[in-house]
Amino acid sequence: MTLRRTIFWIHLGVGVSAAVVVLMMSVTGVVLTYEMQLNEWGRRGYRTMSAEPGAKPLAADILLERAATASSEGAPSSLALGADPLAPAVVGFGRRQTLYVDRYTGEIRGDGDTRMRRFLRSVMYWHRWFAVSDDNRAIGRAVTGAANLGFLFLVVSGFYLWWPRTWTRRLLRNVTWFRRGLGPKARDFNWHNVIGFWLAVPLLIIVFSGAMISYRWVGNLIHFAVGETPPSRGTPSATVRRSLGGCDGAGLDRIGPDLEAVLRSKSARAGCAANRGLARGPASGDGGGSLGTGARERARGAGAGVEGGLTHVRTARRPGNAHTSRYGHPTQQQETLETQGY
Repeated sequence: MTLRRTIFWIHLGVGVSAAVVVLMMSVTGVVLTYEMQLNEWGRRGYRTMSAEPGAKPLAADILLERAATASSEGAPSSLALGADPLAPAVVGFGRRQTLYVDRYTGEIRGDGDTRMRRFLRSVMYWHRWFAVSDDNRAIGRAVTGAANLGFLFLVVSGFYLWWPRTWTRRLLRNVTWFRRGLGPKARDFNWHNVIGFWLAVPLLIIVFSGAMISYRWVGNLIHFAVGETPPSRGTPSATVRRSLGGCDGAGLDRIGPDLEAVLRSKSARAGCAANRGLARGPASGDGGGSLGTGARERARGAGAGVEGGLTHVRTARRPGNAHTSRYGHPTQQQETLETQGY
């Protein structure tokens, strides 16, 4: 048996074995691609239906107080104000709870636990581990990870099997474009070749990135390929070091790998709050890089008005006014302000 024929039968066997899992991961992956849009649609009832002409949104500290009163999770840790004035304020209590507050009345619109969110959570569980119970998640992850590796083999071996043995214009056209007048088997073979050829590159990127998520050793191979040393498990990144250990990460150097102690340390983070400040860019508030004096004062008031202060306050800028964003894309019009007063 030739090498090409051997690879063909392995290609066929892997394809048949992994087909159901790959189909499930593909369908759920497409759904999760639109997770943000679907969640926004599911929270459409949280929006302010209409605001009276000349009405002004409530101050940030009032919104935080309303949320803190309605929650049993202690002091809020974050506040997000969207560019859309009718969108609710999002008040977070760490990972424990999120409340959506009407910016004009202070009414609690909900906690975000909509039917759509629960549906998307179940889709994510299916995508990652077949939605099996906690005790069997490792098995579910192993199955989906193996199927993803099998898919990667299908893409690579499929390209090898697609490669023409002799290069002629007519033969190349037969394997890169759809043909008419073929019988059922020849038509299916032609469609398989053509669709596989045009989707080979995006599929390779998607499947390889999935393999990096499923298997740490795949990511390590990338580091080795570019001449870098893979990060050891448990070593914080530079961003984590700056956010938890101070602007230069000195807090982590002193405390070592005990992140629990760093999280409990107030002094390790105090230096960065002063250096970052509440404004990014010009201090005038008229340019694209600044939130302006009013937003800074609201953020400070929000941090002072709730016991314990805020982890961060996010506000969005609307294009065309004094708070125009430098970015311009709707998903990038939010600036995180770290008061770090806790």
